[in-house]
Parts: sequence; C-alpha cells; structure tokens
Amino acid sequence: LDELQISHSGAIIFNDNLAGGQPKSNIYIGDNDSIFASGYYNVAIGPQFGQGTDTGGGGFDQSVLIGYYVGSNSSFPHRTSEGYGCVGLGAVAFWGRKGDYNVGVGSNVVQKGEGNHLIGIGYKALNNIDGDQNIEIVTSGVSTSIVGDNSNKIHIENTIIGDTSSKLLAIGDISASDLTPDATLEVKPKANTDVGIIVQAVASHSANLQEWQNSSEEVLARVEANGVIFSSGVTASGLLLPNHVPVSTTNTLYNEGGTLKFNGSAVGGVDTYTSGIATY
Repeated sequence: LDELQISHSGAIIFNDNLAGGQPKSNIYIGDNDSIFASGYYNVAIGPQFGQGTDTGGGGFDQSVLIGYYVGSNSSFPHRTSEGYGCVGLGAVAFWGRKGDYNVGVGSNVVQKGEGNHLIGIGYKALNNIDGDQNIEIVTSGVSTSIVGDNSNKIHIENTIIGDTSSKLLAIGDISASDLTPDATLEVKPKANTDVGIIVQAVASHSANLQEWQNSSEEVLARVEANGVIFSSGVTASGLLLPNHVPVSTTNTLYNEGGTLKFNGSAVGGVDTYTSGIATY
C-alpha cells in the first residue's frame, strides 16, 4: 500500500515510498494533505496542520504534531516551519518555528524563531526568540518570551529564572535582568514586608536548621534546632545579642538581662588584688 486517502475534507492519509522525492511513511488525519512535502516518519492530527510547510522546502521529520494549524507557516513565507524529532501538542504550536528536538505543549506555543532542544509549556511559551536548550513554563505567556535570544535559560511563571549552564537560579520578584543570576541561589522578595528565607523546623526537630560547609563537607558554621549559632569566629563592627538564655549554656556566649555570660558565668568584671598597702 503506497497511499490511502479517505476524502479530502477530513482526510485520513497514509503514504509510503512515494516516487519523485515525495514524503515517506507519514500518517496524518485532517483536512490538509500538503504537510510533510519532504518529510518522513511523521504523525499529525488536526485541521490545517502543516499549512505551508513546503514553502522554501520546509517540513518535519520523525515528529508528532497534534492540533489545529500546528507546525504551519503560511502566514510567514519567509520563515520555514520545520524540525526533526519534534513534539507539538496544541493549536498553532510551532507556527513559523524552525528547529530540532523541540517540545511544545499548549496553544500558540514555541512559535516564530529558530532553536533546538526547547521545551515550552503553556500559552505562548518560548515565542518569538532564537536560542537553544531553553525551558519555559507559563500559564499565559507574552508575544516575545522573557528568555529572549539566549540559550540555556529556564523560566517558570515569572517566579523562577536562571541559567542551566552556569547553574545559577533566582526566585521571587524576577525579571529579564535576572536571566544570569548573581549567585547559585538568589532570593528576591517582592514586597518590603516579605521575609527572604524561612527555615521552619518540624516537631521535635533535632538536626541543624542550617549549615555552611567547605568543599569537603565539613561544617564551618551552623544554626542548631534551638537557634544557637556556632561558627569558627565572628568579625563585625557591632554585634546585637538579644536578652535570651539558651536551653544549653555550655560553651555558649549569651546575654542574660544585660549581663554578658559565657558557659553559665559572667564575662569580664573587675579583678582585685590587695598588697597590704592598696587594692588594685
């Protein structure tokens, strides 16, 4: 069986080994049989899928396209919608898009531009940009993605953004200026009343709440479950010690009612010595 067609409107078409450079081993269900003019081993389902992909010699190979107008570019004759190993699920996905191994899930997703190894999830994710190995998850994106013409970026719902190559991540009130964060983890509160980071213990917590370690995983400083802070030293222009007696005072410096104590005893004071003539 070289080709099976069942009606033109709502066609079910299978073609195999067609002559003259025509498509090979494609299965598509819909009302447009011009898709895959030069493609192979594809599956497509939906009305008007792939419309115009033959313009400029475009097309898809070994791809799955499901949805209305998916993989089309008839409105962009200067753009070639094509790709290898792509998966597009959603109306107008991959519209005017060129690139390999891309995944688009959602309406109007991963449109217009060039790039490989992209994952776009949500309405208008990764639209109108060039770049490789980008990931974007949004509920409602914009015409041009915040990711811009960059590579190795990740963006999730205007709350998480980062660089997967340099392993940097920013969370909170992020923007395009945070595409390359300033730290491995950068926290950006939105309001001046928002707490940056909270570590909340569970009932009967016994492990440290926080630790700072060297490259050998040796603990340099820690915050214990009772709130006591241990470190190898403190250098500061001023140190605030609230009036608080810790549960354990062993080897601990603390403030008890205005008296500085260490290991349960007051620190400092006046030492006296009587020589028989005077007291020093």
